[in-house]
Amino acid sequence: MKTSHSKLLTPKFLTLVGILFFLAIYFPGTRALRTGSFTFLFEITMIGVLAVLAAVTLLFSLVSLVAYVLSKNRTGWLKRLRSQMIFLLSVVFLLAIIMAASQWLAYTPPIVGTNGNPMPNSIASLEKVELGGVDQWLIIRGEDVNKPVLLFLSGGPGASEAARVLRFNQELEKHFVVVIWEQRGCGKSYPSINPKSDLTVEQYASDIIELTDMLLTRFD
Repeated sequence: MKTSHSKLLTPKFLTLVGILFFLAIYFPGTRALRTGSFTFLFEITMIGVLAVLAAVTLLFSLVSLVAYVLSKNRTGWLKRLRSQMIFLLSVVFLLAIIMAASQWLAYTPPIVGTNGNPMPNSIASLEKVELGGVDQWLIIRGEDVNKPVLLFLSGGPGASEAARVLRFNQELEKHFVVVIWEQRGCGKSYPSINPKSDLTVEQYASDIIELTDMLLTRFD
């Protein structure tokens, strides 16, 4: 007969505890020591793995639910379904933790010279600005703040393009002050969107004009 302690020591339970323990170490400490591209790839991989795990568990749960409905002996299927649903909710909870922590602890690393120290005239900042009456986020990077400003406009709404731009277009930082705008509904600016009123070309154009004027005033 299994004890209550032995029931907890299942592969599913140990997997969840291991992931949670690793995240508890990663986000408060390890994350800040790694580069932006590493954190992006790692966190996207973690989210992808957990999403697949959640999808597979959901599929098995649906199979168990059908078996429960059709079976004459429902006790065994009910226990299995309950276990699968607990595991599914735990995975979804971990997904929410990763996504929330990733956004809350987002940062952009400094631009360093050959000596490993931040370049004296460089800029590397993650900033919140108000555009169109709502908070939106900018990533500003450049080796020299006196260089021309390059405003990157990504598609959207949806996922952030910032990590891909930072990883594959670092050469631009040598020649421009690169401003990556996370517009309404993208990345850290996602909470600012109101689908009933904000998803218009006119609103996006208004935000761009306001942001352009803001950048001209700051870097002129």
